[in-house]
Amino acid sequence: MPPSSFLAALPAAMDAVGTERFEKHLADAIGGALEYDFITMARYSVSGKPRFLIHSHTFPSHMAELYLSQFVDADPYIEHWRSAEEPGVVWLQDIAFSRNRYRTYTDDFLPQIGVRDEIGVFMPAVGRDSVAFFYNNRQRLFSPSEVRDVRQVFDAGAALYRVHIRALLGQEGGAVRGGSPSLGSPPRLTSDTGATIWFTNEPTNGALRSVQTLRRSAMSMQRASPTIIARPWRGRAQAARHASMARAIGSPDWA
Repeated sequence: MPPSSFLAALPAAMDAVGTERFEKHLADAIGGALEYDFITMARYSVSGKPRFLIHSHTFPSHMAELYLSQFVDADPYIEHWRSAEEPGVVWLQDIAFSRNRYRTYTDDFLPQIGVRDEIGVFMPAVGRDSVAFFYNNRQRLFSPSEVRDVRQVFDAGAALYRVHIRALLGQEGGAVRGGSPSLGSPPRLTSDTGATIWFTNEPTNGALRSVQTLRRSAMSMQRASPTIIARPWRGRAQAARHASMARAIGSPDWA
């Protein structure tokens, strides 16, 4: 059963689609699936170093600078993204302890920032970059059931993220309203006529599988929590907006 806090937080994320606030609201919604201490957000690339996008007072700027100057080469999530370029939920316990070179990250860096465990949630790629949300736990390891819960809501979150990217890229001239963490340097192609083509690199077959999976996930959520999904929204315009997004992420019954 999807966590009710995730479903309850979806309206705020829907309202933020196409704005610079969206990624934060989506990270908060997905975080409803588990207990954590703080979130960081970074954009991972297949070539350059990760770029921190959001970090709170619990992860101040000097910690980000420490990571980039001393520990970035030991980050297991970098190899994950560069080798797979696959969105999804990546638990530190599944990837970091199979190779000794990650010990610097787990044994030196994480203790310095007071973190015992973390879960990375990689959003669908834009170009060959991915915005990733990191949920950090100071006191304990996340449980396998918490990881399963995050994976259960991921398809819905990823589909809403795609709606957000389409909204950003659909703005006139490819402009990003207010500046978006996902499109700091929007990828683009130039056609032979000189026109700019904005794009995301979601493969056709992969997108089809994602939609099919999402439809099943969305219908499962509807059956599990009908009172939350069917809650009345404020105002006709907001209701229409949420209904449109609900259809886009796989279920016309969410609105």
